[in-house]
Amino acid sequence: MAQTKRFETIINLIRKNERVIDVGTDHAIIPIELYKRNISTNVTASEVVEGPFNIALNNLKKEGLEQKIKLILSDGFERISPRQFDTIIIAGMGGQLITKILSQKKTKFRARLILHPT
Repeated sequence: MAQTKRFETIINLIRKNERVIDVGTDHAIIPIELYKRNISTNVTASEVVEGPFNIALNNLKKEGLEQKIKLILSDGFERISPRQFDTIIIAGMGGQLITKILSQKKTKFRARLILHPT
């Protein structure tokens, strides 16, 4: 898996055994690494765009993790409750899009947020 300093920084911020979601996962690199490194086995990846979603699915299959990491086609939190996670990662997109995603649910976030706008 191709990794960057950003990915490593995010991965290093995750606490052991947290329930994690990577919103806008793109290719599911962070969820795959969290699982493979045994940092978290309760990982969800979501993506809104079908092309990257299919790449993420292929990457999960290639790593044998398609049954271990939940992959959801969703626009932000449209089909996901943020309350079921300890940590929410939203990275690699613009600040305005991150703000839009966070404001979709009219609920207080109890999860720790890891945000990295581009």
